[in-house]
Amino acid sequence: MPPNDNRIDARDWSLLAVLSVLWGGSFFFNGAALRELPPLTLVLLRVALGSAILLPLLRIQGISFPRGIAGWKPFVAIGLLNNVIPFSLIVIGQTFIPSGLASILNATTPLFTVIVMAAAGEEALRLRRVAGVASGLPA
Repeated sequence: MPPNDNRIDARDWSLLAVLSVLWGGSFFFNGAALRELPPLTLVLLRVALGSAILLPLLRIQGISFPRGIAGWKPFVAIGLLNNVIPFSLIVIGQTFIPSGLASILNATTPLFTVIVMAAAGEEALRLRRVAGVASGLPA
């Protein structure tokens, strides 16, 4: 990868488009699947499908599973906090609101991150940062 010259080329735009379709598509497919499946069943299937795809990659890379409960604790914690709980809340929420609105609300994460980080004293609310987040650009 060439040095970062802060220019966005055609490859970057195409990768952004693919990411948008994949990310936005998950909300669309959740909405469609919710017509037939209960929310938590859908979450179970989503997490199980992801696991089924990733498990062979562990084998290929020669990565073994942790031994004992202590080794699994971090994986269980991260799995719950990064996958199970957010997916469950989003899919349950989609039973009350349309998929498009759910995807838009999910996209507001950077706005709330700036507010939470400022409230926690971790990041200063500078005009450039607020303007960048408000306009959807990195600051």
